[in-house]
Amino acid sequence: PVEQLPKKKKSRLYDQIAGVSSTGEQFEYKMHKRAVLIGREIPIVDIDMNQYTIAKTVSHKHAQINYRSGGKFELFSLGRNGTKINGVVYKKSCGKICLQDQDVIEIGRVT
Repeated sequence: PVEQLPKKKKSRLYDQIAGVSSTGEQFEYKMHKRAVLIGREIPIVDIDMNQYTIAKTVSHKHAQINYRSGGKFELFSLGRNGTKINGVVYKKSCGKICLQDQDVIEIGRVT
């Protein structure tokens, strides 16, 4: 008899985040989880900004992007220096920020 291998569970792709580093290098991150933590501390964060910028303005846990039902996304700015969205700085005290398609998020001079 032939032994069947268990089927691989497909991970869901919620969306992808595209960016440009402070040196002009483009990058992309595919969201396979409902919450993505951005900062400077591997393995705690999902997107390690150390590979995209040398700016010390990026906190270890700088921002979190959450997927919500209906294809909606929200961002929480967790860092001391805030997070820019479409040129507007949002501090930690702002709470949840609803994101729209094509919003430009800047963290430590990386968009």
